[in-house]
Amino acid sequence: MRSIGFNEEQIEKVLLRDPPAVVAPQPQAQQEAAPPPPAEPEKVEVKEQPKQESKESKSASVKLISFPEGSKMHVLKEVRKLKPGMNLLESKKLVENLPQILQKNVLPEEQKEWKTLLEAVGAVIEFV
Repeated sequence: MRSIGFNEEQIEKVLLRDPPAVVAPQPQAQQEAAPPPPAEPEKVEVKEQPKQESKESKSASVKLISFPEGSKMHVLKEVRKLKPGMNLLESKKLVENLPQILQKNVLPEEQKEWKTLLEAVGAVIEFV
């Protein structure tokens, strides 16, 4: 009987066309030529940036707690001044159901304005 020999190109064509379900072991010569397994990944130094307080971390929500009976209209006017674009009905709903968050994420500069204007008409507010 005569054995049939295949060269490497023929074997690669057959393997690439129909890959076997199980990978056949490679001859010793090809195992040595294979690249070595990757070493441990390089440690990348990540420098922590100094923690800086962002504007959002300093911001707070304005919560209206209460106001005197006779100053409802004054509080409504001040709320509408501080929140431009709000109609009378929206501001009335905010003021009637207390305690209520009037504005979220108010910056420190604006907090002073909110506090002075609302406390001037007798409103009790809190920053949360």
